[in-house]
Amino acid sequence: MKNSDKEQYIPLPIWFIKLTSDKKSPVYLTPFEQQLYCLIKGLSNKGECYANDQYFQKIFKVTIKHINKSIHKLEHLRLLKITNENNKRLIYCIGNISKGSVLIEFKHEINKVSLTTENNVYEYSTKDFHQIHDPNNKNYNKELYGDKNRT
Repeated sequence: MKNSDKEQYIPLPIWFIKLTSDKKSPVYLTPFEQQLYCLIKGLSNKGECYANDQYFQKIFKVTIKHINKSIHKLEHLRLLKITNENNKRLIYCIGNISKGSVLIEFKHEINKVSLTTENNVYEYSTKDFHQIHDPNNKNYNKELYGDKNRT
């Protein structure tokens, strides 16, 4: 079997799959959104993804409206970044979902921030978030940021 004939596998941590499958999670993704994210992650493993709506429509057999709504949700969750270059959409996977990752969701309309780790989900007011995010502040959350040895 040639290398080009082999299927490509896109590794995702189990904690990320569990977290995005939980409807109570702030980063809940529908099965379609999970599949779309995996495909984009696989297509962009060397940088950006150039796939257009018609490509995704051909793969998933859904409407372009559904594709765009899902891409915008993934962008809102800061898992993707969308740019335009020469009238082409470029999609970057910016959400670091490796072991020890922290996913941050800003909920500006209610002045809240959600921090999601592989072990827990933390909800903070915007003010409190800035305090726990600043290593010079006495309320800095060392455990959240992996600084267990920091004093």
